Amino acid sequence: MTCNLGRARSSFMQMRALLPFLRAAGAGLLLITTALGDKLPQDVVDDIHGPDERKRRSAVSKLADIGTVEAWELIVERLADEEPEVADRAQLELARAAGEDVLEVIHGRDALRSKNPLVRERVVESFGRAERTVEPAELRGAFSDKEAPVRRMAAWSVERLALAGRLGEQELGKLEDALGKAARNEKDGAARGAALVAAATMKLDQARDRIEDALRDRDQAVQCGALIALGTLGQADGPERILTFLDEKRPLALRRAAARGLEAQGDRGALLALADVLENEPRLRLQQMIVAALRGMTGEGIGRNAKAWRAYAEALAEDWSAKREERDIEVGDTVAKLAGLPVLSDRMSVLIDMSGSMWQSGDDGRPLKSLVEVELRRFFELLPEDSRINLVTYATEPASWESKLVQATSRNLAAAMEWFQESRLRGRGNVWDAIDLALEDEEVDTLIVLTDGAPTGGPHWDMKLIPELLLERNRFRQVAFDVILTDPNSGLERRWQDLARRSGGICTSVRFGD
Repeated sequence: MTCNLGRARSSFMQMRALLPFLRAAGAGLLLITTALGDKLPQDVVDDIHGPDERKRRSAVSKLADIGTVEAWELIVERLADEEPEVADRAQLELARAAGEDVLEVIHGRDALRSKNPLVRERVVESFGRAERTVEPAELRGAFSDKEAPVRRMAAWSVERLALAGRLGEQELGKLEDALGKAARNEKDGAARGAALVAAATMKLDQARDRIEDALRDRDQAVQCGALIALGTLGQADGPERILTFLDEKRPLALRRAAARGLEAQGDRGALLALADVLENEPRLRLQQMIVAALRGMTGEGIGRNAKAWRAYAEALAEDWSAKREERDIEVGDTVAKLAGLPVLSDRMSVLIDMSGSMWQSGDDGRPLKSLVEVELRRFFELLPEDSRINLVTYATEPASWESKLVQATSRNLAAAMEWFQESRLRGRGNVWDAIDLALEDEEVDTLIVLTDGAPTGGPHWDMKLIPELLLERNRFRQVAFDVILTDPNSGLERRWQDLARRSGGICTSVRFGD
């Protein structure tokens, strides 16, 4: 059978290589047939190799439905497609790959062993969403990859598979050793933090042994990972240790990660600790995040009343265990409003989508950009002077008004307004790189994204994929995503809402000019 399979693949590859010449000769093939009798529809094969990226994207899903070895050979080639919408679709569909022969393709030179690091990163990420049991040996090698993002994805995939109960048992000890080594020696801070969280999810001794050193690490990503890992381990002294990171003098990212750690701990002690933090926390954004965490843990509707939360917690049984619910932020007090969005932060970067829709005219003949200018000016008039702000516009590439947040003085805001009015940026909507640019400033605690909802540029722009990828990256940065959607479709709206809620942000939809 192995010999027959090898001949089948060889035959298929030869036929595929001849396909352009046969088309040129007018052969008019209706089907490609392998030596095993599998058939791929000619129109789908034409589309997967054709110039239309939308047809290539659709062909990827059709081939995944077919699910043969030959279909998957064509799919993995699209992981390196020049159009990210096609590569994203291939990455998403990899979660459906199953069967020994198909997995040989996924582990081959066009996928897991590709020379392209982004392709390897896509494959390793897809393992975490796999609908099958993933054996430890499939992931272990990724911890030795030359590229840190691949190693980070390996840890995240292990974490997700462990939570879903889809991590196999074969050679599990070797994977645990690789994970423990990464949590201890990984050079990249974010990859090391991810390995620590994954090790804690698996309840490994290596996580317990590494926590104390990680909490003292100079790399903030490692510290954030350690705080989340400490809560995940659920140790009795967890809340007390996490509380030391909720001091006002700590960076806001660490304080947010500490609150996430207490939420993950999910016991009575963690609830009491969050109530104590709520009473003393000066930053409105973190107050609202803590209330959302308390509500998600308990199902109660208490607001920012720390004493009421403490009384509730004290009345609980010692062995009480939290619910696991995602709760929306309660707006309450605000710093200002932008286009109807309640703004809770005083350290924000505003990202504005300058792709095609921004230049379309409404019923009154004015382009959307001019209406956004009106809303931005109103927002600036309401913004307290002690706030700090930056603007980032984006199309095919992002552009930043300033390299860092600046104080919201009338002079600075006038300069920001003039900069936006003069912007003529056009092209695709590359929100991914715009977010990257904005997050270079460590002072930023909130990203306000104004968009029509549909990314159309950058390395990732499939909204079935982007929210999860951003939330993973955000674990060690802990910014809130506030989103203003301009007349989106319902599917996109749900995905942006999910990103906002799970990051501690708010999503609102508006129709300018109404």
